[in-house]
Amino acid sequence: MGNRTMRTAMLEETRTTVTKFWEVVTFMATSFAFLLLDLKADFDLLVAFIPFILAAFLAILVATVFSVYPIMWSTRLLGERVPTSWTNVVAPAGLRGAVSVALALSLPESSFKDAIVAMTSGVALLSLVVQAEILQVYVRRAKLQDGKSHVVERRPLKA
Repeated sequence: MGNRTMRTAMLEETRTTVTKFWEVVTFMATSFAFLLLDLKADFDLLVAFIPFILAAFLAILVATVFSVYPIMWSTRLLGERVPTSWTNVVAPAGLRGAVSVALALSLPESSFKDAIVAMTSGVALLSLVVQAEILQVYVRRAKLQDGKSHVVERRPLKA
């Protein structure tokens, strides 16, 4: 609904200003979270948890696929046909990063906090490095960069 409101209720200049503002705020918040992580992270612990980090990362990818594809498919029932290439972008686009790291860092001190921070950091790092690179390659190959390659087809709802 928010994107629809931005398209219909705001002038182009206002929409551009609001979008740029939130991009800067997001960048600053993400940078701050990762600076905190660098100050708090135990990289020896990160290395020790590599098998668990990989398992968690794969579990998140599988869960994302099993949640995104059915939801995107259900939009067809509502009369909007989202191109498969867009669905293929949405599925891996859920990069884990600043929010999960900030939540892990905000946990109260306990014997498990260091392990949780290490695993969260590892998954966020894998997400940002591996997923972002795969997504970038896919978008380039599918020629989705210009935003004009595919158009959402709207069909009237059946009564």
